[in-house]
Amino acid sequence: MVLATTIAAAGLTLGLATAGAGPAAAAANGCGYADTSANNGTHASTICWFDFSAFDATEARSTEGQPIEIALDGGLVADFTVKVTNLPNSVPMNFEARSTPLETRFAFGTDAYRGIPGLNALYSLASPSGNKAAKITFDDIRVTDAQGDPVAGYSFVAADAEDNVRGESFAWSSDKPLNEIERLAPNGGWGCKNPVGLGTTSVTCAGTGVGGTTIAGGKSTALLVAADTPTTFATTWVTSARSAIAIGVQTAKLTVVKQVASRIDPADSFTVSAEDSTGAVVGQATTGTAGSASTPGLVVAPGSTYTLGESAADGSATNLADYVTPSWSCTNTAAGSTTVLPSGTGSTTTVTPAAGDDITCTVTNTAKATGISLQKLAAPPVDASGDGITDAGDTIVYSFVVTNTGQTDIDTVAIDDPKVGTVSCPPAPSRRRASRRARPTLPTSSRRRT
Repeated sequence: MVLATTIAAAGLTLGLATAGAGPAAAAANGCGYADTSANNGTHASTICWFDFSAFDATEARSTEGQPIEIALDGGLVADFTVKVTNLPNSVPMNFEARSTPLETRFAFGTDAYRGIPGLNALYSLASPSGNKAAKITFDDIRVTDAQGDPVAGYSFVAADAEDNVRGESFAWSSDKPLNEIERLAPNGGWGCKNPVGLGTTSVTCAGTGVGGTTIAGGKSTALLVAADTPTTFATTWVTSARSAIAIGVQTAKLTVVKQVASRIDPADSFTVSAEDSTGAVVGQATTGTAGSASTPGLVVAPGSTYTLGESAADGSATNLADYVTPSWSCTNTAAGSTTVLPSGTGSTTTVTPAAGDDITCTVTNTAKATGISLQKLAAPPVDASGDGITDAGDTIVYSFVVTNTGQTDIDTVAIDDPKVGTVSCPPAPSRRRASRRARPTLPTSSRRRT
């Protein structure tokens, strides 16, 4: 029996599995994202880099390989089997798991993709001496959602985490076409300069030059290659010294923001949420009395449709009828993405992110206009005597006409007359307090003796 749990700490999500010995038990493993610092990689927010802490080369070299299950945020789970194959005419490669950057002279972890938690690089050892080589294959790759259903649209990503220099080489293969998604330190004088086969299922890149600068942008050029929804993905590398890879799964992120431009009542509160295709809420946020609220960046399944919505916060007296129809505005940090972003008005909208998308949708509420007009009209004096001019002791009737000129309902109106005091204008008898329909002009009167 497998006991599964999820732990979140310092940005690292671990999917833990403990079971009896044997290759059928998934290894404890997890993944983490690069930090949110500026200029930290084009896809920093959407690639979760594997933690190789539990990688076991001995088990991976067995016939069955080493099964690994990784719990991503948002209820997504990635699982696959890792297999290591020795290559003929080469010394078998040994490995260790290390955190990046491996050294400050390497682009991965310094120029970009800084702050990845865990041991996210698989680093070949310098011993034994000789020309070392290995092929590491990720087989039977599958990503599922919180309901256990397969997810399509994710990408499997590999990066050079060290430097691929003269005498070294990388080769990537997959059952789906491989494409370059980013190039680190593109102006470096050495490294992977001329990849061959991009757009096909097999890409190779021989290292060039050698160097050791720690200047940002001048380090060894490194590629990030990715395949969309593969079932198998492999990296073969050759080195007489040391070399390293980083592997990750790219999904998508979605953030929903509520912006309150103005309020009817200072206590009005709003909630925004995102729901998956089953109607399950994957994230929400409530404003309280603040001017805005935001969900965290939600990890979502590429290719799935999410419904974004706004509502009055639970337990609040907020009446959405007091606000104009909310408007939506969305942005996507993924350059070149073809995802159609929602816009327009309404309490809900939908979006279908693609792998690599980092979408933020903002819904804005604005209070309807409020206002009243007041007229004070005097009738002819009562019991006027003499010349008809108001004399001491005459009674004058005033009529107050109050008109709702705004878009919202007014429950009660109180008029303050400096001669008479406060005059209340009660709602029309047929009007219920909960009603928000505009009511007719409310007349009232007072008498004053002069």
